[in-house]
Amino acid sequence: MAETRREYILRRQTAMKTERSSFDPHWREVAEFIQPRMGRFLVTDVNKGDRRFRSIINSTGSKAHEVARAGLHAGIMSPARPWFGLQTVNPGLMESQNVKIWLSQVELLLRTIFAKSNIYNMAPVMFGELLLFGTGAMFHLDNFDTVARFYTLTVGQYSLAQNDKFEVDTIAREYQMTVRQMVDRFKDRVSKSVMSAYDRGNYEDRRDVIHFVEPNPNFEEGNSFSDRLAFSSAYIEVGGEKHN
Repeated sequence: MAETRREYILRRQTAMKTERSSFDPHWREVAEFIQPRMGRFLVTDVNKGDRRFRSIINSTGSKAHEVARAGLHAGIMSPARPWFGLQTVNPGLMESQNVKIWLSQVELLLRTIFAKSNIYNMAPVMFGELLLFGTGAMFHLDNFDTVARFYTLTVGQYSLAQNDKFEVDTIAREYQMTVRQMVDRFKDRVSKSVMSAYDRGNYEDRRDVIHFVEPNPNFEEGNSFSDRLAFSSAYIEVGGEKHN
């Protein structure tokens, strides 16, 4: 019997998580002694106010991490100065005044979008993850109000996979969403269980969700239809069934 899309995602996510598992104990230990609030190795480990700083008897490491994170952010992408520039693939086009004007206008537009988005809040968090764990991930999603919105993930919450060029091209994120968040995001495409909980007013009930992003095997360059874009993005409710 052919494997369904849902079965495929669950199988890939499980395999990727297993491949990552040997790093988890090291990341847990690093977090415990430097930044105990970083890292999420259980999908239910959210909004917990338990004490986690009991292993830190000297805060030198924690302070050094914070200073390094701030320095990295200020040095790479400080909002106080232009930190990126655009140019064409063909160097000859850069000699055209009209091209220079167009690139300058696009740069200004991008800086305006970044300033109105939350990237300058999320980027330092990602730099902190990179410094502490050696890896980091941040999602960029379209947003109607601010054009772009960014979401930094923490270690243990996601797994990565590489292609034959050793480029990371696949990510599986495991997290929880509230019933209200699921209905707001996916409307009537949620499971019957979620819709029933929403109708009863249980908006803050939490459900396990997997967000899976990988290269789209049906990609067609120049085709703007969602099923022909370069990457496919799918959300599934773990244990849920389709509403209709």
